[in-house]
Amino acid sequence: MLCMLRDGHGLRAQQAPAPAPASTAVAAPDPAPRTIRLEAITTDKLGVPITNLRAEDFSVLVDGVAQKLDGVEVRSNAPPVGPMAPPDEIKDDGDEARAARERGTRVVGIYLDEYHVSAGENTERVRNAVSRFLDDELRPSDLVVVMRPLDHLTNIRFTRDRTGARIAVSSFTGRRNDYTPRSAFEDQHLGRSPSAVRSARAQIVMSGLRALATRMGDLNVGLGGIVLLSEGFTTDVPRARERRLPDLQGLVRAAGRFRVLLYAFDPGAVALPPVPAAALTGTIEVDPAVESSALLQNLARQTGGDSLPAGQDLGRALRRVSSDLDSYYVLTFTAPHGNDGRFHPVQVTVSRRDAQVRVRSGYWAPLQSELRAAMVRLNPPPILPTRALRRSPFIESWFGLTVEPGGGRRIIFTWTPSPPRTPARGKAPARPDVVALKVTTPAGAVLFDGEVASARAGNTSTLRPDSAVFQATPGRLQFDLTILQADGSKLDVGAMDFDVPSVRGANPVILPPQLLSAGSAREFRDIEADANAAPLPGREFRRTERLLLRVPTFEPAGNAVQVSAKLVNRVGKVLVDLAPIPAEAGRTLTQFDLPLARFAPGEYSIEVAARSDAGTARELIRFRITG
Repeated sequence: MLCMLRDGHGLRAQQAPAPAPASTAVAAPDPAPRTIRLEAITTDKLGVPITNLRAEDFSVLVDGVAQKLDGVEVRSNAPPVGPMAPPDEIKDDGDEARAARERGTRVVGIYLDEYHVSAGENTERVRNAVSRFLDDELRPSDLVVVMRPLDHLTNIRFTRDRTGARIAVSSFTGRRNDYTPRSAFEDQHLGRSPSAVRSARAQIVMSGLRALATRMGDLNVGLGGIVLLSEGFTTDVPRARERRLPDLQGLVRAAGRFRVLLYAFDPGAVALPPVPAAALTGTIEVDPAVESSALLQNLARQTGGDSLPAGQDLGRALRRVSSDLDSYYVLTFTAPHGNDGRFHPVQVTVSRRDAQVRVRSGYWAPLQSELRAAMVRLNPPPILPTRALRRSPFIESWFGLTVEPGGGRRIIFTWTPSPPRTPARGKAPARPDVVALKVTTPAGAVLFDGEVASARAGNTSTLRPDSAVFQATPGRLQFDLTILQADGSKLDVGAMDFDVPSVRGANPVILPPQLLSAGSAREFRDIEADANAAPLPGREFRRTERLLLRVPTFEPAGNAVQVSAKLVNRVGKVLVDLAPIPAEAGRTLTQFDLPLARFAPGEYSIEVAARSDAGTARELIRFRITG
């Protein structure tokens, strides 16, 4: 199913895993010190595992600074020596969880990306190589699942049933560049144009991989492996790399958190040109096929897994997966930083000359206890039956809310056009002009029904507001969108859900921050004075712009809340403390002025803190400055 996420709080994904039960307990203090665990695959140049390294053979750098290792342990999944009883059959969740923790059990997820594998020779290569892997490399005690796009994401089951796995592999048929819908879901929700279908297909695959990694985390697997068989994701949407970034980061973060290696294998028979090193960092533009290869290589590298370019031995690559999960090192060290919620890059090397080592590219430090407690208090309602969700590739949308003095929830929806799409030859570019929006509750009550103009379109019409604003009570809201062009013709449709949280506890809560931009001093004064000015969904701005940051807060006891904000660069250095714009007493929304002209292009964050007599809440807002 589709998994659509934006930065707005509470935007729920199709088939998303259920949240943890709500709790009103006060969060425990941050643990100090905190132990970091890294799984390291170490082999010689021939790919043979090296199992006799000592602690002094490893060197670990975090943020470029050497760390002292607290422990180095060799983990082995080799089966016990001697006669073995037949492994137990997996009948339910309990059997699955017990089997995943048994000695000698390896857990492998195989994702057959039919959307991005060509029919014919490449499909046969996948069938033959994966079938041999199931027969020759997996032991009876191993757990495996074979997944394809549109498989249900809420009932992923790892089993020892090889017959079912073989059937799934033998029925696999690639359909890369074949956009004919084969189900009612594809017909209704993937769009009609090839570019829209390509974008939706890539989103589906990313959602499936992330769900697979999360399921491995549920089983508490020591080290799991996901094998992605795909020729790569391509799209003709300009600046597609930035549009895909949230999904890629989410997948990499899930893989690191749940100790999962991602293997990205291209089953193509014809080798592609070498991928330039700069393509892995996105600093140069390359051919779409080469960019797809770079994307897969980058994903595998960041998780500590491996990749295989087209034209190579697919069977040998799959045997490497089996070997990696059989033997690896666990390195532990004490985190040299606090719980800052940031990514910390890691480099691991070994002193042995012939040794090669692979680890994930880094780890995310946990959020501070104040923010974790605030997130717990944003208590979502129970999971409701899901419906088919779809985010249109033609627009970027934003959801926010504020809490009124009487406790009511004021919901805000805005949108802006996505970066221009490259039209087919001879056709005019498709341009969204207005969104016809209908918001309902699951029970059918209509909360909003009208047209909404773009938030960054210089909207002057009094008939079409540039935001949808309405009142709602805690619970799920269903947003159904029809994207229209200037001539009134339908361009696309979308369906998204938003959960309005109930706020509990005593500490203050930071509600979704709002970013607005102005191109002149007069425009800035206008939006500063306009309480209904539409926040922007995007997080990319030019140096010529001047940002207005609005931070809505809620304090359950009604105490005064002091909000502060500071701008930091990508390595965490504070560049400037932002001064709040004077406002009327008693307002629950604080504004900050941030001109961008003095800052170089790059990635930045705004750290926001809200303090009251009851406690503190924190929020991090990431954005990018262009030239």
